Amino acid sequence: MNKKIAIHIGYHKTGTTFLNSKFFSQHTQIEHKGKPYSLDSPIRELIERVMGDREYNLDRCIYLYKKYVKPSKSGLVTISDGRIVSQKFNKDVSVVARRFKEVMGDNVRFVVVLRNQEDYVKSKYIQHVGTKGVRENIDTWFADNWRAGEMLSSELNYNSRISPYIEYFGKENVGIFLYEELKENLDEFEKKLCKFLGIKSGLLSSKGRGDDPVNKRMTKLHYILLQNKTMSFFAKKLSEFLPKKFYKYIFSKFSRAEPRLSEENLITLQELASKTNTSLSDKNQATLKRYGYFMN
Repeated sequence: MNKKIAIHIGYHKTGTTFLNSKFFSQHTQIEHKGKPYSLDSPIRELIERVMGDREYNLDRCIYLYKKYVKPSKSGLVTISDGRIVSQKFNKDVSVVARRFKEVMGDNVRFVVVLRNQEDYVKSKYIQHVGTKGVRENIDTWFADNWRAGEMLSSELNYNSRISPYIEYFGKENVGIFLYEELKENLDEFEKKLCKFLGIKSGLLSSKGRGDDPVNKRMTKLHYILLQNKTMSFFAKKLSEFLPKKFYKYIFSKFSRAEPRLSEENLITLQELASKTNTSLSDKNQATLKRYGYFMN
């Protein structure tokens, strides 16, 4: 493939931090522009204008693209921002894809990583518990955000989020990858990703993931404490007196938190997921089924 720019558009909770820190920023054939990037980064400004987080100005975006993104030599320029596919700033999900076309023309391809919707919901809920102090149970949180709030129903409609990029840039320029394969077979995941990007593979297999995951999952003990304000208060006070290693040891003895949706909410999720997953490209059908994605 002769495209010189690749944009990793998401999803969140699909190994984005790992890919940014271990792959995009480390590969010798890639000039990685971010994310992460600083608050005053021109790349950040460009992406946020295209997304609609800032005012969209075509002339300004083309200027930023030509000055800071457009490759001046052979190689591959990459940008990664999981907020792009989340599409929180425009009701029309095709707006962002059209803007990328206006700004960058045909010189770009897109990487999107999906995750089984049920696992995605659980992981996102756990993140909210840990970072925002959410104390409502998963079913209450799910109901509040299914049609309102975070609009989970729209975000998890994978086909509707991906199809505009296929429409504007062609199926061959939109790479769909699975988080489950990244976890199960890192070598195979990297080979497919590198083949799509047109670069050499072998970086991740030679370095590996390291001993510690980039993002650690919440344990059952963490979850119980965060759900109870009083217990959380005393645990925090106790941590001030206990040795750090001992405190970590206690938590390490508990398995990961695995909140479960009620049967009613799970059916609601399955109905949406089976429709949108079945509508994805035919070549992904067998792999989606293999990893337990809901299918018609």
